[in-house]
Amino acid sequence: MANEKPTGYDSGHVVVPVYHPGEGAVHNIAFPSDETPEQIHSTLLQNEYEHPSFSSPQPDASGVLENDPRFKAAAGQAWNSAGNGALNMEGGFIVGRTGGTMALPAAHGHSLQIPEFPGSPANVHTHENYRQSDPSEEDKDIAKRTHRTVYVVSRNGLYDVDPSGKVTQPYTNTSDIWDKNKKAKEK
Repeated sequence: MANEKPTGYDSGHVVVPVYHPGEGAVHNIAFPSDETPEQIHSTLLQNEYEHPSFSSPQPDASGVLENDPRFKAAAGQAWNSAGNGALNMEGGFIVGRTGGTMALPAAHGHSLQIPEFPGSPANVHTHENYRQSDPSEEDKDIAKRTHRTVYVVSRNGLYDVDPSGKVTQPYTNTSDIWDKNKKAKEK
């Protein structure tokens, strides 16, 4: 049973069931409770335990959310609802668990309310042309607090803030977001 604690380990250890690809078996490995994730990872790699993502193909740009036609269409609608950045308004939408989108009514000023739906991986809002184009400190704080990606559509294209607070810019021009022939830069 996966959650069963093996015998013979004292309470100062954490037991982790790990798959060993060479043997095709699950091993219960005990680590000192004060060991860091980096130390655990290093120990597992040194002993030929392999993380599944190392051996499986990784997504390319075609599998990235901001390249999804539904995402691009919703980003265009949000940008248009805010007067393409010229009005004192914010538009936006919520991204669903399966990539679908739910538009939010445009709001005056910086008052767009974005609800936090369980399972939603991201939300998107616009910045007016007279504001900073990139994500604000508040956008970064929201991404960290909610553990969701926050996207910003502005006069300079599309930015995203991942849950760690890291900012990237997949599109450097708003027209590139909904141009079907334009591909986003790899992150």
